[in-house]
Amino acid sequence: MYYYGFNNVDIIRNTVHYTTDPLWSIGITSNNNKSLNINQCYINGFNTGIQRGYLIQEDLEDVELIYNEDIRIYNCTLNGGQNNNGTAISIGMVEDYQVSGVKIDLNEISDYKTGIQINNADNFSLGITNNSIIDYELIGISVLNGSEALIKENLISASVSEAEDCMSIYVSQVKNPSILGNTITAYNVSNPGPGMVLISSNGEIRRNTIQNHLYGIELGSASPKIGANTIINNKAYGIYI
Repeated sequence: MYYYGFNNVDIIRNTVHYTTDPLWSIGITSNNNKSLNINQCYINGFNTGIQRGYLIQEDLEDVELIYNEDIRIYNCTLNGGQNNNGTAISIGMVEDYQVSGVKIDLNEISDYKTGIQINNADNFSLGITNNSIIDYELIGISVLNGSEALIKENLISASVSEAEDCMSIYVSQVKNPSILGNTITAYNVSNPGPGMVLISSNGEIRRNTIQNHLYGIELGSASPKIGANTIINNKAYGIYI
């Protein structure tokens, strides 16, 4: 499904299945639309190589969004199937994109290498809330760059044997992220990574439950306010600085 150059796009109650084996395939691509809503869609099992700018990625991208001003993705089910080698939702991971606001909420995401990845170099308003991300292999939620991000009340769980060094939440160079009330777990993973990583970021980390990772929270050149978290059964440290 490809949409280009509309003022308003509503994609509602669609089922998109991967059925063939082309070299290039994406579940939904949206480019240069002012307002985009994706609601109650089921997207399953795309496996491809994607060229963006000067970068070629041989992975899976079920939702790729470029040059959209306002984006909301909610109440959707995204399943990577047996491929498990790409990203369910990818926003801003190309050069010269333009986005003013993004909200990702109430989605069920499973069987991907990465659940949600955001590059917020345009400083758009960002909310990632009440999503379920399970059986991921590498990163549950990744947010790079920007001034603010709300990551709240998500369930993020790794439980596949291939999830070595897995991280549930990775935030880098975001000035004031708010990471609140998330439940983060790793089951049956022999060598998990940190549950949460903040690099060159401040903000706050509160009311999260983090268990069965290497560290609960790892900080690198970061100074967030940390309070009221439950950090249990991790292999090494609760908080590593």
